[in-house]
Amino acid sequence: MYSLHHAAATGDAMKVREIISAGVDPNLVKYVPIHDGIFHINVTPLFLACKHNQLDVVEFLLENGAHPGLARFDIDTSPLLIACEKGYLDAALKLICAGADVNQYRIRDKTYPLMVAAENGHCEVVEMLLHHGAMVNVITSSNMTTPLYIAAQNGHADIVYCLLLADTKCDTFCTPTGATALFTACHEGHLNVVKRLVNAGASITLGRLSDGMTPIEVANLTHHHNIVKYLENAQEKRFSSPTQ
Repeated sequence: MYSLHHAAATGDAMKVREIISAGVDPNLVKYVPIHDGIFHINVTPLFLACKHNQLDVVEFLLENGAHPGLARFDIDTSPLLIACEKGYLDAALKLICAGADVNQYRIRDKTYPLMVAAENGHCEVVEMLLHHGAMVNVITSSNMTTPLYIAAQNGHADIVYCLLLADTKCDTFCTPTGATALFTACHEGHLNVVKRLVNAGASITLGRLSDGMTPIEVANLTHHHNIVKYLENAQEKRFSSPTQ
């Protein structure tokens, strides 16, 4: 039998229609072989269609009873989360318009769709999620990071800017060591991110709680001397400004 899951994954919309019309449950969960590991995953056809960006299949399944929030059971990853991780804007938007919760997180580590979009540099997806009410100051339970910290760590200055416009808190202490977004941007050498954060008012003196290291100190330690110079100039301007 030609599998509904195979048809969904490969984008065979005609076969998907035929199988669903024959009475197969669009929310059927099945173990499916994958090529990127030795395991099988317990998924719905909608999850596979979203993972492979099969938009016609995604639309048909949603119109015919597929639940937009039904997650992959073994790792609790929703169709929206996988679409946002891959950067599939249209698939993510179709899911949200069909009722998917923009703030549905992966339970085992509290990873939100906004976080995976921010991590992978999908700015348009981030903007869409923010437009539909994604919460910006959420924190993962696994490594205690926010969307802003994740974007800063990965050097996505455009996403950092979008998050700052959405009233993200600049100086949240993240990770078990208590590091700020500015601290990690300095550590990784992302000057454009550093500029975005400083211009938004991020503290130049707050860095990492565990040892008290400042952003300037970590930039110097990691030999990002352009960042050291920029921060020293920014700090001098703040101290000399009558409004500070």
